[in-house]
Amino acid sequence: MIGTYASAALICAASLLVGRALLSLAGRREWSWLEPAVGFAAILTVSGGLARAPGHSTSVTLGLLALLAASA
Repeated sequence: MIGTYASAALICAASLLVGRALLSLAGRREWSWLEPAVGFAAILTVSGGLARAPGHSTSVTLGLLALLAASA
């Protein structure tokens, strides 16, 4: 049960980080309630696109790590 909560917390934190970075690139300087949704959509887009690449889980993991590193 604790693993489920930890995974949900990590997904929420990653969504906030990626969403903030994307909206910053778009020119928005103040915080917005759209950031978590934009970040989650970006995470789903990257993982969905890489899920069909060779080495499914490795490709998705490396893609998400690259996305998070670029967002930080």
